[in-house]
Amino acid sequence: MVSQRNVFWRSIPPVRRRTSGVELDVLRRPHMLEKGLERSLEIAGIPTAAPSVSPAEEALVLLEIAAELEHALLIEYLYAAFSCETVSLRNTLLLIARQEMGHLITVQNLRLLLGGVPYLGRQDQSPQPENDPFLFRLEPVSLEVLAKYCVCEMPAESKVPSGLQPLVEEIRQRAAAVVGDAIHRVGALYAKIYWLFMADDHNVGPWVDFPADIFASIEPGRHVRTLPGSAHTSLQADSAEWEIGGDDIYVDLCANRDQALDALQRIAAQGEGLSTETESHFELFVAAYEQFKSGSVRVHPVPINPTTAGDCPGTPLSNPVASGLAKLLDASYELLILEILLSLSIDRNSDQVELRTALIHEALIDMRVCIRRIANHLASKIPLAAGQPLGAVPRAGATFTAPAITTGTRTELTRRWGDAIARFQAQIAAVDSLPALDTVARSWLAGFRSQAQAKQALSERLAAS
Repeated sequence: MVSQRNVFWRSIPPVRRRTSGVELDVLRRPHMLEKGLERSLEIAGIPTAAPSVSPAEEALVLLEIAAELEHALLIEYLYAAFSCETVSLRNTLLLIARQEMGHLITVQNLRLLLGGVPYLGRQDQSPQPENDPFLFRLEPVSLEVLAKYCVCEMPAESKVPSGLQPLVEEIRQRAAAVVGDAIHRVGALYAKIYWLFMADDHNVGPWVDFPADIFASIEPGRHVRTLPGSAHTSLQADSAEWEIGGDDIYVDLCANRDQALDALQRIAAQGEGLSTETESHFELFVAAYEQFKSGSVRVHPVPINPTTAGDCPGTPLSNPVASGLAKLLDASYELLILEILLSLSIDRNSDQVELRTALIHEALIDMRVCIRRIANHLASKIPLAAGQPLGAVPRAGATFTAPAITTGTRTELTRRWGDAIARFQAQIAAVDSLPALDTVARSWLAGFRSQAQAKQALSERLAAS
């Protein structure tokens, strides 16, 4: 199902907005400070729900929005990464994208802690162009693109080191020239979620400079009182099983309030805009901007918003090989989303843990093999238009079409996964039938077939369980 969210980032008088059936007002506190998180919140607005809406219900809505934005940023950063011919910059963007995946999975843990269900929608499935940080857009890396990513992930102004301020002002102006002044920082969303998870108005927890007084002046005592999912944390993901643990990638288990606050603070510190952690996303994007500005970066000539659907806005991939490979990547992307959702439906402490582990293994293969290989090949080798030789320009790009499934019951997800496996197998055959397919891409297909067969066998086991 597609979310009916309406993001609340507007610096305007209170306006009733609807998000997944929950009404949110946008409120501002007058006379906020000119710098720091307070200024960010003044620009962003603080969402408040009607008294009939519980804090837990509001938190679930906001975490739905967070999931959509994390998912969107992950895909946008991936597309920009594969547009880079320069390996060092590509690796920086891929690192940030992997970290966004960690954030996205952690958001699912927070939803489960509240007794909700996992949700993997994407911003562009329910776009709000006037309110989102910026319009969802697949585009090659450039100074303008890096500038808007910097501002989206930017810390409070008071946290920016003085030596960086002239460069940050340049970045802000460049971003404003292409998308306007109001690039709304994702950190404002996490600030409100953090407030809801706090036990009371005063104990701010690990976010030591959190401006609790601002929230307390608007909605005192509005906190989630009980965490019904704390008794079922074995559904949650952790870094160990996803093989993405480490000092710079976080998938936090959220078994209680303290762990939830730790997770939210780390997401904010790592990149969502409210403090300067070492190698935060903001710092990495600033370094990437400086690298690009030096003239040392080479970029593949890929289009903006490539598409294989003739009735969709964007740049059509008229080359049959480009179109076929893009559809194959999209099929793998759909499998990835379903595998994540299904893995979160299986208890780690049950006798079905082997199925859960196998689903995560399949998801990792989708990410690291199929999606990565095809996205890189489309950007570096495959021409956009029919009749051009391999490597000609302009080149194609991955379409990353948002999967229709965003949530569901285990039974529904299992059925949808079986259907998606069949589509993946059919698209492998369709690509293999293309006479102009190059030998590198054709060499992958046997491995993809084996991957599909393993998925099919796992699907049958899951359906029978």
